[in-house]
Amino acid sequence: MSFSGTASSTEGASAPLSSPFQVGSCRSLAFAPDFKVSTSGKTSKADGASLDAKVIYPAGALGANQASSQSNIASVKVDLPKQLPSRLTTLQKACLAATFEADPSSCPAASRIGVVRASTPVLPVPLSGPVYFVSHGGEAFPSLVVVLQGDGVRVDLTAATFISKAGITSSTFRSIPDVPISSFELYLPRAGTQR
Repeated sequence: MSFSGTASSTEGASAPLSSPFQVGSCRSLAFAPDFKVSTSGKTSKADGASLDAKVIYPAGALGANQASSQSNIASVKVDLPKQLPSRLTTLQKACLAATFEADPSSCPAASRIGVVRASTPVLPVPLSGPVYFVSHGGEAFPSLVVVLQGDGVRVDLTAATFISKAGITSSTFRSIPDVPISSFELYLPRAGTQR
């Protein structure tokens, strides 16, 4: 219900500080992101298919962005239809976790499966970067790791990957940073193509 602390001077004097703070009406915030997914429609067993996903928050009252007019996304789970199967040869080329943690740019080129771009009103520039499959020991399938970078900030978003016996591939981001976004675009091209 309040912030409190102590202010100290270089001369050794101190004074208590406090300020009331109360958050309310969170349940009344809107939650209406626009979600669009598309694919090239050109698929093959050898090259797979492309996937382009976009999440865009609409402008609020008087042009206010999502930061002041919308609730944030807490987690995301995406299930792909059987018509968009994961290519086993791509999964087998995942970057080793130790290599990724040391320096993602040293991961094998085949483990880089796409690109991402996100805009937030918190930073003056959009964040962007590569998307990798990263193999952590003991996991049945490699994780999907989205690397967002810009303005001296780096955020890695990690999704657990699972492929069911029915051939449904799912990626689950169990936790999304509580940061407002204006847009988020993820592009996973067909094998052998880049954006």
